[in-house]
Amino acid sequence: MEERKVMQAIISIPKKSFCLVLIALFLCTAGALAQSSSPDVGLVTKLAGAATYWNKEEKKQTRVQAFMKVRKGDNFKLSKDGALTLLYFAGGRQETWKGPAVFMAGEAESAAKGGKKVASPEVKMMPASAIQKIAAAPFPLPRSGVGSSGATQMLRSAPGRTGATAAKSMVPPDRAGATPMMEKSPPGRSGAIQTMAPVCPVPSKDAPSPEVVRKEIKQAEAVYQDLKQKAGADDFTPELYFLGVLAEYRQYSEMNKILDDLLKKNPGDPALKEMKTWVRTQSLCGG
Repeated sequence: MEERKVMQAIISIPKKSFCLVLIALFLCTAGALAQSSSPDVGLVTKLAGAATYWNKEEKKQTRVQAFMKVRKGDNFKLSKDGALTLLYFAGGRQETWKGPAVFMAGEAESAAKGGKKVASPEVKMMPASAIQKIAAAPFPLPRSGVGSSGATQMLRSAPGRTGATAAKSMVPPDRAGATPMMEKSPPGRSGAIQTMAPVCPVPSKDAPSPEVVRKEIKQAEAVYQDLKQKAGADDFTPELYFLGVLAEYRQYSEMNKILDDLLKKNPGDPALKEMKTWVRTQSLCGG
């Protein structure tokens, strides 16, 4: 009886008012979703041994991946033989933690958990200009976009329009640097990429001239070489910086060379393989 009264009350609401109610509910839901997902604050640039992470939204402990985006509130646990390097986008702080350790990511630095038992991390500072290029890089990285982990970027072109620019499904606006929607692979095909069509950028009237592009890349390469001299042999932060610059100027053949070198050092790394696939698809745009 009560349910019937509720339904009659809903039906009796004027059409215009009903639409306003639906819009209000949608905005409230969207706002709640935006607040429930923390923004990316950094990146795991180096990983050794066993490490897991969890947070308020992803309570189940999940294995950490190299080149994984980090969010504020992520908790990390390193095994006795584990080591993890975390690069913060705000300020360029680079922390190297050695296990056993438990710590939580903040906005610009981490906080140890477990009292005096956890040793402080080794800290280095990276140039802000280099960090900005890494943070703004358009290529896919684990956890960039939606989903928690293991998502595969799926770029789909509209059916029946061969060669047409692919339709772009954007993630919610709370994630800085919106990326195409990521979708899970179907059951039985873990990690398999079904289809990936290029999302070609629309040519801009303000695009830099070839001369300007060459100058910018030359300057970036000098920064890259300087970063490499200061970084350890297994620290690929300099490569991530230069890849970000090359992606900005659509220098995909050069990106391929760097990724090939990285894959030789890390055969089968899923993040590097996905970057390689992204570069291949973007090359179809004529970069």
